[in-house]
Amino acid sequence: MKTVYLHIGMHKTGSTAIQSAFNGFNDGNTRYLDLGSVNHSVPFFTAYSSHYQSYHIWKRAGLTSEQVEHKKRYFLEKISRELADTKHNIIISGEDISLLSISELKEVQKLFDCHTKLKIIAYVRPPISFIRSSFQEKIKNGESLTVPPSPRYRFRIEKFFKVFGRENVIVRRFDKNELYCNDIVRDFAKLISVSAPESGSNSNVSLSTEAVKIIYLLNQMVPAFGETKENVQARRRMINHVRQKFPGRFELPDHLIFGCVDFEDIEWLYSAADIDFRIPDTSASIFSMKALDAHLSTLAPDTIFKIGDYLKRECGLAAAPQDIKFLLARYFMSFVKTDLKMSGMFDPNVYLELNPDVKAAGIDPYKHYLMHGYKEGRRIK
Repeated sequence: MKTVYLHIGMHKTGSTAIQSAFNGFNDGNTRYLDLGSVNHSVPFFTAYSSHYQSYHIWKRAGLTSEQVEHKKRYFLEKISRELADTKHNIIISGEDISLLSISELKEVQKLFDCHTKLKIIAYVRPPISFIRSSFQEKIKNGESLTVPPSPRYRFRIEKFFKVFGRENVIVRRFDKNELYCNDIVRDFAKLISVSAPESGSNSNVSLSTEAVKIIYLLNQMVPAFGETKENVQARRRMINHVRQKFPGRFELPDHLIFGCVDFEDIEWLYSAADIDFRIPDTSASIFSMKALDAHLSTLAPDTIFKIGDYLKRECGLAAAPQDIKFLLARYFMSFVKTDLKMSGMFDPNVYLELNPDVKAAGIDPYKHYLMHGYKEGRRIK
């Protein structure tokens, strides 16, 4: 009879690195559960959440209700079969497992009856750092920007205390200075008493402040989802380009997001898990979306110059547009290929010829396509 190590994130605490490093891990005594997905969030949420039909993974993939039902049946069977192995310690890792309800976790608990021990492992990140990182991820993913998400420590962790027992839940502070060897993979390996595998790649590579601002402004002109295949691919190429062209860290002034902090949640974490993220409560700090928007909408002069220089050198523009939206529209369109096989770039003259009403109105073809053309299904080739 062995131990199951259930890692539940939280989100924004190096989970991708842990999953990438431990994927396929098997030292003869402990192995990483093989569910056909490196991140076990997808199998477990699909199998056990009552909201599996509206899971964002399947929504973005465009799966039908019947296809999602098939996924649910497949994962239920796969998880049950994999956990029938009582010869090895088992590692399970999925941040979205922390989104399951108490009743859903009780169903998950039944899976582990054949194992003697179960240890839940949760890493938690300070609230300001969490909110800042979550904001960056939302912008990168093209999601609607509203009030920044708070960590919700109590919502994600307390139910595991209730279902599995406080003594079986390990809550660790996600702080590089406090992690074993300053590394999340090594810290996790030490917790479960195995030799650390080679650190995996972290696909959640941080973007710089200027890179995030560029994407934020472009999100207002072209959505990340529900558009043409060409635009989806262009968006990926553009994000890779801004990551390389504008390196650095993402910084967001504390005063812009301080009003989003849930102080009661921080107090709960301190009393329940002895992790102190407490900060002075300043009642004057009220979250303002208007102030945040103004900050994210202001590009540095050097950023504007670099984009203009790129368009002149790489795209043949005689002069860079002075209007920021026009400039960014042209920048984005430099990554849209009108013929994927020939790798030809978006041609504004071709767009105007194919759409004479746009030409007659004297509208900039780049901005028109981004703001209207893709929604209307306008031809670009």
